[in-house]
Amino acid sequence: MAEHPFAQRILDNLKELKTSPPEGIEVKLKRHDLRSYDTYISGPPGTPYFGYKFLVEWQIPDDFPKIPPRAIFITPIWHPNINTDGRICLDLIHRIPEKREGVWNQTVSLWQAANAVRILLTDFNLEDPYNMKCAQEWGSDLEAGQKKSREFCEKFAIKA
Repeated sequence: MAEHPFAQRILDNLKELKTSPPEGIEVKLKRHDLRSYDTYISGPPGTPYFGYKFLVEWQIPDDFPKIPPRAIFITPIWHPNINTDGRICLDLIHRIPEKREGVWNQTVSLWQAANAVRILLTDFNLEDPYNMKCAQEWGSDLEAGQKKSREFCEKFAIKA
């Protein structure tokens, strides 16, 4: 960890995330690897995810902060912007360096990235889905689609 050129920034970001996490987020640092950590994201009120928590695993890449951390939902979730492998479609933490896609930049903090993932549970985007079947269900019958999301919560998520 000490050899990473941005080691102090990573440590400062993790300290901020651990001591003052965004609302609805718990952070669990891994003892032997400071570039890998977990968050438990609570479903926001007014969503089918409310009352449940979801484990999201984060990896800080060697090229951080040039490229964003990678976040994957370990807890299965039925959401239009999260695929069945747990990968997240969210511009803030998505960037293909050679194509310069996404809005990630070096000033974004780990706190902001975690908060953006939780906000995605409220502000889904049916125009840019990562789970096409879920997006189609939500788009054609939002109530039925969200009912299926709730059933996923009951089956897979951690009761808050």
